[in-house]
Amino acid sequence: PEQCYYVIKGKGLMIIEGEAREVSSGDAVYIPSNKKHGIRNIGDVALEYLTANSPAFTEEYEEALWPSNPK
Repeated sequence: PEQCYYVIKGKGLMIIEGEAREVSSGDAVYIPSNKKHGIRNIGDVALEYLTANSPAFTEEYEEALWPSNPK
């Protein structure tokens, strides 16, 4: 799925396919399908962000990414 992150509060480092950029409150980031990505807090306060994707993740996809019972 395609994704979008919107930073509500704080400062972070957004990494997409090895390219890193600082993001902060009010920034929106588009992530194309099948791109490895992540965000890391680099500020002094909690990083708050909203993420949305299309199409919606299936339960199986979410369980593979974030297992409820990790081994």
